[in-house]
Amino acid sequence: FTTPGQLETFLNGVFKVRGTTGFNDYSLFANKIKTSVDKNRPSVVLIGWGATKMHYIVVVGYNDNGSVMLLDYNGIYVSRANEFKRLAKSPYSWVMSTYSVMTVT
Repeated sequence: FTTPGQLETFLNGVFKVRGTTGFNDYSLFANKIKTSVDKNRPSVVLIGWGATKMHYIVVVGYNDNGSVMLLDYNGIYVSRANEFKRLAKSPYSWVMSTYSVMTVT
């Protein structure tokens, strides 16, 4: 999948996706993820570490320090809050929302 829309279309065929929500404020983005996780709904997040290096991960947990538990194809990882904030920020924030999340039901 190369765009959030393509992933959302695929996930809608498998699960019920509540849509992609974009945020320019990290705290609103983090609160959306926490609310979803509290309801046992994973969140699919587009992360990037460069204009050509982007990847989707699934957030399945968090703690009070802001660290998040990520499910990826190689297993489960814990990312510290500042690392997750940096990775979740879109390198294309000048043309799209800074932070994007899809909620799966």
